[in-house]
Amino acid sequence: MHIGHYDVLKQAEKIFDKVIILQSNNGQKKTNFVWNDAVEEYVGPLNKVLENFEVHNLSGLITNELDKFKDLGNVTLIRGLRNGSDLLYEQNYIQTLRDIDPNINVSYFLTKPENAHVSSSMVRELITLDPKLALKYLNFPL
Repeated sequence: MHIGHYDVLKQAEKIFDKVIILQSNNGQKKTNFVWNDAVEEYVGPLNKVLENFEVHNLSGLITNELDKFKDLGNVTLIRGLRNGSDLLYEQNYIQTLRDIDPNINVSYFLTKPENAHVSSSMVRELITLDPKLALKYLNFPL
């Protein structure tokens, strides 16, 4: 969870009644950060900046996970975009999800220009190389 994610979440919070954060665990991407051990560390600051949100671990296909929240009403997948490259990736990603579930709703939010260079990969690398430097991208404005 970095400042680019925070930017997208704040935008989504203005439009949606509730924001559910699905945290995926990608075994191919190694860092010193393990979500299960750090939920409280990150949820604490989020509680101060987001009003209506929940955090859940993503344990399978995102379409299956979204089905778990159907009782909340109309469920929309929120995706953040930094640039045109992200848009090209998202076009393929969402088409695949729509092949699985043609009824999936998706909304895109552009990050602020000052956050457009921030990526999860870059932050993961900084956490490994220089955790203090990585804090610049992990601290949310409270």
